Amino acid sequence: KSDLEGAPAGVMIMGRYFGDRHLEKLGNALQMDLFFKELKDSPDQEVFFDPPVSGEDKLKGYMVLRDVFGKPLVLVGLGMDRDAYEVGSSLFKVFLFFMFVALLLLGAAATKEYFD
Repeated sequence: KSDLEGAPAGVMIMGRYFGDRHLEKLGNALQMDLFFKELKDSPDQEVFFDPPVSGEDKLKGYMVLRDVFGKPLVLVGLGMDRDAYEVGSSLFKVFLFFMFVALLLLGAAATKEYFD
């Protein structure tokens, strides 16, 4: 019966399989690396980040997925490239190059004006 009277006769749970192929497709759409990681022990936080290790070019964050009973099931990880540092570093090098060229031209112009 669906009129909410009496004891329930059971529970119906629906779900959908979400595997590596779907995860890769979603990661490509977001331009990030998505992955599942085995949950060995229950973390203190629902969402947390791993500090980047020197020489590693990815920032990793994790979220705990829970089952229908609220127990921790698996970690969903997100890896993102640390491009901002590389862009900043290359822009700084370009800035230094143009500053050097400007000072060189200014010095040459001042020297020419001084000796003329």
